[in-house]
Amino acid sequence: MIVEPAVEEGLEIIGFEHEIDGSGGPALQMPAGGSLNPASHETVDKRMHFVKQDGQAVFKFAVRKTEEISLRVLEKTGHTADELALFVSHQANRRIIMSAAARLGLPESKVMINIEDYGNTTAATIPLALEDAIRQGASRRATSCCWRRWEPGTRSGRYSCAGRSEPWTHRGPQTPGFGVQ
Repeated sequence: MIVEPAVEEGLEIIGFEHEIDGSGGPALQMPAGGSLNPASHETVDKRMHFVKQDGQAVFKFAVRKTEEISLRVLEKTGHTADELALFVSHQANRRIIMSAAARLGLPESKVMINIEDYGNTTAATIPLALEDAIRQGASRRATSCCWRRWEPGTRSGRYSCAGRSEPWTHRGPQTPGFGVQ
């Protein structure tokens, strides 16, 4: 995603909230391979280079943090969840996205989900989801949009809320096969 200065009135990021919370780290980690436990014959033999996850704890953490930070940025910008035209979350897991949306009181029609098309592309999930929302533009006449990013390992989150006064339009080059069904 390229972020550049807005040249049109009403097309700007109107709020941003950033949080680092490492409390969920033990629920999703790789025990070796970093500076604490560098790779060695022993760590490989003990299979410490595979991700270890407590799925239920990761799910609960992701849903709770999505709701909390989304409400904070909405409050900061003077908006409420029901005013959102579009909610775009990190595309890690459909259940996490829809559970967080339900806690925010958002209907599925206001939630962008494309994980079935691409899987979890880590840092690219929000740009891909925004691109797909733009391409589906007919029902995406947004006055406000909330993007939510959650980092692997439950260690941090970056969230922002953007305002738009015009319909979503695609201004970049058309790439055949990219995000097109």
